[in-house]
Amino acid sequence: MVNLPQKIAAITAGAVLGCLALEAKPAQAAEFYDYAEFGFELENYGGGYLFFEVTDDELSSITSILTGVGKEVVSLDELESATSYVDFVFDYEGIAFEYPYYRLGFHFKGDGSWTTNDVNNAIFNFDSGELIGLDLDLRTNITSGGFTEIGGCYYCDLYDPPTFYSSTITEYNNLLVKGDQFIQTVEPYWQNCKFEPTLNFPPDDEFLPYVTYPDEPTCDAPFLYSSDTVSGDINFTTYDPLELPPQSVPEPSTLASLSLLGLGLLVKKKNINPRQKRD
Repeated sequence: MVNLPQKIAAITAGAVLGCLALEAKPAQAAEFYDYAEFGFELENYGGGYLFFEVTDDELSSITSILTGVGKEVVSLDELESATSYVDFVFDYEGIAFEYPYYRLGFHFKGDGSWTTNDVNNAIFNFDSGELIGLDLDLRTNITSGGFTEIGGCYYCDLYDPPTFYSSTITEYNNLLVKGDQFIQTVEPYWQNCKFEPTLNFPPDDEFLPYVTYPDEPTCDAPFLYSSDTVSGDINFTTYDPLELPPQSVPEPSTLASLSLLGLGLLVKKKNINPRQKRD
């Protein structure tokens, strides 16, 4: 009577030998060439896309960081190091584009736009090979402007010199892109300064008085003039998901080794006399 281990060994050996009969020639790596393409929009303010290619000789490097299975996070730097071609484009025009003439009454609105060149680092969130999230490290746009006016005197002559007043506006423009949300904040700070004259009288009455101005103005502390914010959703579109080939099956040589192991177990079992085993 054939026991269970003998049955398993026989089935294993037979199945493997059958595979070897069907696969007589050595296994060859299948040619592979795939690309992935994704788009994203930040409502009415901007958008962009991500595109990269994967060739057969890049499979080992790409699968170490991205497989297309489950939730995964990868950086733009990692993609560029693992694949031969990556194209990432980002563009955002924001408040300055939507409301170009609403800033402070004299069209001072700052930069308010970002492009790919402003991205210090990009992080992509994937789920089953589809892009679902985007994290961007973006620089702050800082823009300054201002004006100068004369005042502080009635006739503004030698004995009543003018005071020069200046106002400077420095606008800090920030954009946060995180996951599937974005938010832009604009904060302009207003600072008032003045150059006050000094009327100098010489000790000798034969000379006329003269006016001097300081090298640096006297300035008040900057104050926040206003704050504006826009925010919204990031909508993602997957044109071509990342679909890497499945993991490779064991080579025929490996299967042959398994088959010999199975046959060895079967022969060993047959050589044992049940009566000797009891003794």
